[in-house]
Amino acid sequence: MLTVKYLKHYSTNIIINMIPYFVVLLISLLFMAAYQSTKNKIFLVLCAVPMIILIGFRSAVVGTDTGGYCRSFLDKVNYSLSSDTLKEFSTEPGWNMLNLLLVRLGQYYFIILTAVGTVCTVAALYVINKLSDFKTLSLFIYFTLSFYLFAFAASRQAFAIAVYMCSLPHLINGNFKKYAIWVVAATMFHQTALVALPLYFFFRLPFSKKILTLSVVGGLVTGALIPEIMAFAATVEDRYSVYTEYEGGGEMFTVFYLILSVFFIMQRSKIQLKYLKKYDILLNMLIFGSLIYVVVTLSGLYGEVTRFAAYFQISVMILWAYLYKHRITPLSSLFWLITIIGHMGYFYIYLSKIGHIVPYVFNTAFA
Repeated sequence: MLTVKYLKHYSTNIIINMIPYFVVLLISLLFMAAYQSTKNKIFLVLCAVPMIILIGFRSAVVGTDTGGYCRSFLDKVNYSLSSDTLKEFSTEPGWNMLNLLLVRLGQYYFIILTAVGTVCTVAALYVINKLSDFKTLSLFIYFTLSFYLFAFAASRQAFAIAVYMCSLPHLINGNFKKYAIWVVAATMFHQTALVALPLYFFFRLPFSKKILTLSVVGGLVTGALIPEIMAFAATVEDRYSVYTEYEGGGEMFTVFYLILSVFFIMQRSKIQLKYLKKYDILLNMLIFGSLIYVVVTLSGLYGEVTRFAAYFQISVMILWAYLYKHRITPLSSLFWLITIIGHMGYFYIYLSKIGHIVPYVFNTAFA
């Protein structure tokens, strides 16, 4: 009896601690729906504001790596703003320069957190506005599949993903030069983004069984090499050593994204022909991201390595919009209700299990 009462009390506390995230989700969706209906950009701004505030005005204790990012930011006040200073930091010159510039505005860590929140939010809304024909659904997916939450636990990579997201319109439109510029820019904030450069040519291939087979074989080969790659990376940068010291994790997410990939492969034949080329590009991205989960799981690597998949899994927020708007025969209301409930469940599980972002704690500097 005591165990049941404890579990009920524990569950209630978790839900209460999650309230800020669900409130911002609801407010942002309402403003996005208003923008989608009226095309008045003030609603797009109003959509962005709570998303930025929730990221930027949190305490340093919210998020696994937030404290480290905040300390590193405040420490930059001890360095002069010069090329010699940048040479003291071995990697990610863009991230280091951002910190060196922003700390001049004040020694308050909410400055760097707000900068990350602003870039991540603006990039997401830009891509959704540019590519999605059902913007409210795409924003819902961005939230509930927890791409938004990346900024809470992995600020530097979330920043890089946001920069990379801006390349998607150029990937869709076939402009390699502009795509490459955005990829290189993302690499300045997180070196892992560089892998996206050659993938441009793969992503733009028409989906087929042959391409799927090639992807699987390539994924398995990559999986066999990942332990050696990560071991080498650890010799270059000490911070990568954590990926070789721990093993396991992420199995359920692997299953989830595999199921999602299979579902969108099955739906491909139902998409209107004129949208199929763009659908294939997004589908190839999702499949590649899912394969990263598979190879990490099969290699027994630390589950956090799957973070790299997020660069490509963001395509799913546009894929869902394509499925809703451009399917030859619309799916039933019951299907969409189940989809919404399933994604809300994913959002709840992610909040409760990943990244130490619950409970949300407000920055006391604003108290």
